[in-house]
Amino acid sequence: MNKKTIKYKILFFGINNSSFSATCLRNLLIIDNIELLGVLSSKCNRFRNLKNRKFSLLKKLFTDVTIIEIVTHFLRDIFNKVIFLKTCVGIKILNKFLNLKNLCYSNNIQYYSVDSVNLINSIELIMNLSPDFIIVGSFSEILMQKVINIPKMGIYNVHPGKLPEYKGANPIENAVYNREKIVTCTIHKINRAIDAGNIICEKKLLLEDAISIYTFRKYINDLIGDCLNDFAENIYDELYLNGWKQQSNICFFSERIKGLKRYKIYLNVL
Repeated sequence: MNKKTIKYKILFFGINNSSFSATCLRNLLIIDNIELLGVLSSKCNRFRNLKNRKFSLLKKLFTDVTIIEIVTHFLRDIFNKVIFLKTCVGIKILNKFLNLKNLCYSNNIQYYSVDSVNLINSIELIMNLSPDFIIVGSFSEILMQKVINIPKMGIYNVHPGKLPEYKGANPIENAVYNREKIVTCTIHKINRAIDAGNIICEKKLLLEDAISIYTFRKYINDLIGDCLNDFAENIYDELYLNGWKQQSNICFFSERIKGLKRYKIYLNVL
């Protein structure tokens, strides 16, 4: 049988209320040469105390930044007619309608919500689904080797940043804070180390100047589609799927940007 007539079975891992996960899923849904077995999200979220943290950071914002500075930059956003999309509240409301569960329901895709992907019952569920590939598009847990070993053809992560320069959970915020002029989206194999597996695809967009986090995310969303289309076109190529090793002499992790720095990014006052 010709390999290119096979539809490989894919299981997608994502965070239910993540716009990045939703964008990855929407792009997977329009790829013809794969069979999407379902979507798996974990209730084990290392950011579960984020609401309390956001409240304390908001309090810090109003003590460390002048009201004039805040009002000035929010008024500028209003004049640009994009204030709704440029606020965390707006994005959160939008995600309520674009979350993974709703996308699965509207596209007749099975949605699995587990307590932890590394628990034995979750591992048995994944083994019973018998995926050829697992694609991860933002996730709240570090996968154990038992999970990594399940898919026959491998497990791959869609990462919104250049590797190895922007490893970790916050590559977009760090890239914007560093005034990067290259937007990069990467697909890499997953191993036990964080964002350290071989790279199989890297798509870039050169910018004339540094941009806001909202525009940066828009370009990342465009590159997600390019990366996943490239993956689908080369899914039968073993050499492609092996990828290339990351540079071992570079090892950075995207730190979590907190307090005033974080709010300056979202207010675009860097």
